[in-house]
Amino acid sequence: TAGFRRLTSFLDRRKPNNGEISFRRARYTTGLAIALFLLIALSAPDLSWAYAFYAAGQKKDIDSVLAFSSQHRDGRYLVEVINPKRGPAWTEASFDARALNSYLGAQGNETIGGVFHEASPNVLFTLPTVNAFSDYPDSFGISSVLADDLDFVSQPLEQHIARARFLGVKYLVIRTPAMKERLGKATGLAARHDFGWWSVYELRDNPPPLVATLPFKPALVVSSFTVKARRRNETSFIRLAEEQFADNWFDVLLVRSPEAKVDRLARLNDFGALILDTYEYENETAAFDLLREYSQSHPLILLSSDAKLCQRIKAARSRFPKLQIIERSAEESGPILEAVAPSYHYQAASIRQQWLAMRRILDNNKEAINPATGLISGRVEQNTIAIEYGSRSQGQMVPVVVSTMFHPNWHRDDGEALYAATPFYMLTFVDRSVRLLFERQRADKSALWISTVTLVLLGTYAFWPNLRKSRKLSNNS
Repeated sequence: TAGFRRLTSFLDRRKPNNGEISFRRARYTTGLAIALFLLIALSAPDLSWAYAFYAAGQKKDIDSVLAFSSQHRDGRYLVEVINPKRGPAWTEASFDARALNSYLGAQGNETIGGVFHEASPNVLFTLPTVNAFSDYPDSFGISSVLADDLDFVSQPLEQHIARARFLGVKYLVIRTPAMKERLGKATGLAARHDFGWWSVYELRDNPPPLVATLPFKPALVVSSFTVKARRRNETSFIRLAEEQFADNWFDVLLVRSPEAKVDRLARLNDFGALILDTYEYENETAAFDLLREYSQSHPLILLSSDAKLCQRIKAARSRFPKLQIIERSAEESGPILEAVAPSYHYQAASIRQQWLAMRRILDNNKEAINPATGLISGRVEQNTIAIEYGSRSQGQMVPVVVSTMFHPNWHRDDGEALYAATPFYMLTFVDRSVRLLFERQRADKSALWISTVTLVLLGTYAFWPNLRKSRKLSNNS
């Protein structure tokens, strides 16, 4: 605003000339404005390929797919991403794919892809899965090992189908002949429905319910958390969850600890194993004793570190019956993940080898959950999730996973903990019926009020001098 005022003051169009007004500088102002507009317009990125909306009845193939999906809501949809740059026909097909994603969501179906995806941690897992069924990698704006992994892309199609099912997918919406040919040779598909150029493939097995009991106790992971500007060899909870996802092994889900300090970890017996990547604490002795007690009956997995607590446990490992140490050597963190397209083989990466060792330990020590039949059921709505607990369960504590993205604004009505689990789903432990509610936190509400007040102040700053000048001219007249 201040810069614009200075510019308009310099290019003031009112120049007295024998009592008349000259508009010479007005032409300069107009010309400059047009030049700036053209500069901005010509330098702006072309987003015409990114968005597509059609009038009803304009695209019969799309209308047919939407009509089918309106009658089939028993699972999520995965829509193939089309390369828009291979020619006019492909550009049109890419429009159709994005329109399908938009309209499926608009009519109440669920998809695992979307146009605006960078803000969701789930996208680190869902986009690489969609890319596995597409001829064009759509990984813009994310730092994902899976999207960067050549070995992940080259896995057999059956593994990608099983992984999509784990994400709740029931239907694959496919356009390109090459992918249709691959799916024609794949197992795990029950039916194919053709609608012009588009085909909908129905998976043979139903996806897991949105609210389900885990078959085994999960493993609690104490590690750092980062989703942006990640590096290739950087260990974090997300990286370990990506390794589990790439391995397509979900018997023992990895769960992120919201508490980083070891001595403050609570309810450890709810978890079948504890994995430590970081070693923060307030009281070292309390942390040591807590881990020693836990290891008497549960696997304690340490990723080796020079941290004092890790070294102390190593020196006293005879006092930790179920201690497992996975050695790791110091290495460079590597470049920042661009992940625009697969570019690196991770099969021999050190973190993948560490995960495989971790999986063997978890698989050999997994602790089964044996709830009564029909113990857990649930209902997922926009801002409420109901978890119904069977009346004949006798208060058994059960780990329940909710197949929707974890967010800190979700909370239980009884105040108990919620956790993020692979692939960034929500997990909680229940021994009775509970409700999860999505509500703005106090910080969110404060930020909204600060933004509103700031907007009013900026508006006042922008318009007040003009109002004051107009009032002054009015008084003078």
